[in-house]
Amino acid sequence: VKDSNSINIRPVDTLTRSVIDDIMNHRYIPTGVAEWDEDLDGGLVRGNTYSIIGKGGTKKSLFAMSIGLMNCMTKGTPIAYFNMEMSTSQSFIRAFKMLFNIDIKDKVKSGDITDLDIDKMGKDFNDVLKNKFYLIDNNNLTPKDVSGVLDEIKSKYDQKVGLVVLDSMNSMATIGNSEAFTAFEISKEIKQIAKDQDVVVMLINH
Repeated sequence: VKDSNSINIRPVDTLTRSVIDDIMNHRYIPTGVAEWDEDLDGGLVRGNTYSIIGKGGTKKSLFAMSIGLMNCMTKGTPIAYFNMEMSTSQSFIRAFKMLFNIDIKDKVKSGDITDLDIDKMGKDFNDVLKNKFYLIDNNNLTPKDVSGVLDEIKSKYDQKVGLVVLDSMNSMATIGNSEAFTAFEISKEIKQIAKDQDVVVMLINH
């Protein structure tokens, strides 16, 4: 049984104002797909969890990352991208190419990158993303770890995350040696985190 102090009880009058404020302040996370955003009345809703399900190689991570990068650039929305599958360098290379249409690997192989270029690339990357893109490079995490990261970003950097991408749920900590039970429990806990932290959570599933 939960402690009554941990249960979110909302009088209708305060809830009404909160909902109206959300609509007036356009507190949505647009996907960049005009038809979807129109159907969703502006985009993904804070407090909700959305699953992206597909086979390997179907560009799920690419889609989620593009939404995150776009919202950093155009909305200044802080993004927490939990990179649990790809290497750090692979994620960076992918993001840099999406932002600047430059393949870093090709540049390095051709000898076209100097020390000055490296410093400028880092600055450009940070400037374009308005210092609001956080890459978390760990796997085997629990929902409690995810919530802790969001709290740390808020306290350490004074930024409230608007979008969380968990890439992917298959790489989170297993509960009770059962994948099915793990998926059920993690989904349930992540949904509560989305509500408690007032963020959009995108769950990538294979």
